[in-house]
Amino acid sequence: MTETDPGAAPRSKSQRKREALALQALGESLVALAASDLSRLPLWPELEAAVAGARGLERAALRRQIRYIGRVLREGDADSIAQALDAVRRPGRREAARHRRLERLRDALLDGDGETFGRIREEMPDLDFQELRRLAAAARREREEGATGNASARRLFRFLRDNELES
Repeated sequence: MTETDPGAAPRSKSQRKREALALQALGESLVALAASDLSRLPLWPELEAAVAGARGLERAALRRQIRYIGRVLREGDADSIAQALDAVRRPGRREAARHRRLERLRDALLDGDGETFGRIREEMPDLDFQELRRLAAAARREREEGATGNASARRLFRFLRDNELES
């Protein structure tokens, strides 16, 4: 968030105000965060002191401190703090996305997609393909027979997860 970049158009007053309000909102989030979560963020000493100073304040004093935190954030790398804050708030989000990717990969293998097997072979030449094919065939056979429980499909999913396949 630099003031002037060479060759860039100057920011309007409205844009500067929106940025300042966004930094203040980030500051409010930092103040509301538990101390254990706050310790996991890459805060510099001045910002740490400002956030600690906001704890216990009320009303007008808190508003002033939040504005001060916004100014402190403007001087440092607020983007990295925002990303780290997002990671602290939603740790399961990344894991859920990984789970969905693995499910799509498992479903492609169950459909007998030879192209998927080829991509996996290219990306991970050290993988036990015989085991992968055996698990996929067993899961496919189980699905065709209409068996309940899908134990083979779960074993295939665990194999994919344990070998960190996500393509």
